[in-house]
Order: sequence, then structure tokens, then C-alpha cells
Amino acid sequence: MALTKAQLLDRVNYLGGSDTAAILGLSKYSSPLDIYNDKVHPQLDRITNDAMERGNKLEPIILDWYDVGNENDGFETELTRYLDTFTHPKYPYLRANIDARWSDEVIVEAKSCHSWSSTAKEFGKDGTDHIPIEYLVQCAYYAEIIPEIEIVDIAVAFVKDNSGTRESVDRFALYTYERNESLGQSIIDAGIAFWNNHIIPRIPPAGVSLRNKPKMKFNERAFKIDHPDLYSQYQIEVIKKEKQNEKTDS
Repeated sequence: MALTKAQLLDRVNYLGGSDTAAILGLSKYSSPLDIYNDKVHPQLDRITNDAMERGNKLEPIILDWYDVGNENDGFETELTRYLDTFTHPKYPYLRANIDARWSDEVIVEAKSCHSWSSTAKEFGKDGTDHIPIEYLVQCAYYAEIIPEIEIVDIAVAFVKDNSGTRESVDRFALYTYERNESLGQSIIDAGIAFWNNHIIPRIPPAGVSLRNKPKMKFNERAFKIDHPDLYSQYQIEVIKKEKQNEKTDS
């Protein structure tokens, strides 16, 4: 979701959903050191790129598609959008800025990516939780921040360009993460440790910045969350795709 200026300024005071994969070493875009610098040495001028601008433009279109789909299925509930920041009941430095809420137990995240991109290849079958690992971590984190949440629906637009228009969308797809307390709590624990070990004492984590660096391949990232049920199938699909690509190349 597009944050307000006040929310952007306040981000130095907490870890958000987009920070979680990075502090775990699972992000292609940011490292733990990048998140540390975001909180301790913030650049108050918002840094944007084409993908972020595309996402902001497409978010209402994606949520409209989700809303219409529910209406067609006979549901009368409407999405609540532009919500305030949610805060963990015990740890005020763990917070969530979600895109929309459909019911007491269901929140919705709107995502977009190029149809031909490596990110698109990380999505599995529609209706499953086989989504890019950054998104999986984010969804699991949100489900723990808001205690009553049991479902995170991930509505995705696969696009052909960065215009952010309805015409740019090749197709929509819907994925669903069902709350798993074990996975979610491991992410919460990592957030608590990162805040207490690095942010509060102002001790930077080891490693280098990934900003403006070549993106890592999936195999070069270390998955640190012990949750084989969700992750093993995801890893199997990645390996299968890599083998298929090798056969094609040969």
C-alpha cells in the first residue's frame, strides 16, 4: 500500500512487513544492514522506482478485481481499504501496514510483477501458498501482528509493462496463506532479536548492502526459518524449474 508521509516518517520506529524477509537474509533487494541503516540512519526523502510506482497505481485495480470476484461468488462483504498501521499487542516496534481487510479473519495483499520476470516464476499454482519467499514471510508476519487473522489472500496482477493501467495486466491470480503459528512466531522472534541486538544498541549487523547490487539467485539465499511443510514444496518446485531450464538450454 502507498503509505502517507506520516507513516513513512514513522517507519524508523518499527519493523514492517517489507523489512522481515531482509532481516532474515531472504530478500533479493535488501540485506539486514540495509534495514539497520533505514532505521538508524534514515533517508527521509522517499526513494521510489518504476516497480514501486507501478504497484501503487495497480493496487486499487487489483483490490477492485478481488472485490468483484467475491461479489460474483455471492459474498456481500466489501473490502476495507486505507487502514491505519497495526501494532503487535506486546511489541510496539513490530507493526503492519496492510493493503485491505475483507473480514475479521481475512486480510488482503495486492502484488504485481512482470509476467516474464524471475519473480513470476516463483509463483506456484493459483489458490496455493506457493508464492515468492519475501511475500510468504510478509504474510506470516502480518498474521501474527493482528492476532485474529487466520487468512492472508494475496491478489496478484501479472503485467506486461510498468504503466500501472488495467490494460497492462496479462492476468490476475489469487493465492492464500493460512496462518501457521510456528512459522509466524519464528519470524516474530527474529524481529525481536534484530531490534534488541542491533537497533536499540546501535550495533550494525554483519554483511553488506544489497541496494544497487545485482540481485541474488534463489539458491544464494539462506532460508533461516524452520518450517518444512510450507517451504519444502516451494523448494521442490524451484528445483524442478531449474532442471527444466537446464534441459532447454542444453
